[in-house]
Amino acid sequence: MSASPELDRYIENLDTLIRKLSPAERRRLASDIGRQIRQANKRRIQANIAPDGSRFTPRREIGRAVQQ
Repeated sequence: MSASPELDRYIENLDTLIRKLSPAERRRLASDIGRQIRQANKRRIQANIAPDGSRFTPRREIGRAVQQ
């Protein structure tokens, strides 16, 4: 049971499209999705933002102390 009938239709349509892909196309799609997720996570972590949108607690002070 999902949140809405519209979401169910969307998922069914997406599933149908994915099933039409060849195995090589599916691997390429999975690789592209994984790459995009890794890039988004890298940017989020560099911005010091947790998955829930809150800020991370700084682990160390960045500045002159680190450079010495």
